[in-house]
Amino acid sequence: MLILGEFRHTIDQANRLTVPAKYRDDIGADAVLYRAPEGCLFLYSNAEFEKIADSVRSGKSGARSRARIRNFFSDTVGATVDRTGRFIIPPDYLTAANLKNDVVLLGCANHFEIWDAEVYGKLMEEKETASDDDYPDIVF
Repeated sequence: MLILGEFRHTIDQANRLTVPAKYRDDIGADAVLYRAPEGCLFLYSNAEFEKIADSVRSGKSGARSRARIRNFFSDTVGATVDRTGRFIIPPDYLTAANLKNDVVLLGCANHFEIWDAEVYGKLMEEKETASDDDYPDIVF
């Protein structure tokens, strides 16, 4: 699965958002939402999230590890995708990501990032000032 592209969607009055049709089979019926520290949400298929969860759990043991695990998993929630590709975003997740009605879903290889459209627009303004030096390990 390789999730690519930018998709503009609207959150409806029931707090539902639609997975882009092209990727519905990849995301599946059981998905996971994560409150990302960047101020957006990440949407993973359950299978992809399991890989990340395994890496989070595989760290060293101890208080710091338990705190990392606690913080990571407490910022996640299951999301059931219905047959039309819609899933509900819980109200506290909408607030955490400052999501209003218009959103942008960005394909980020193994997941979607979900951004408020206005916030994303500001990020794109910053992107225009980026240079190749900002991506030293990528061959274009």
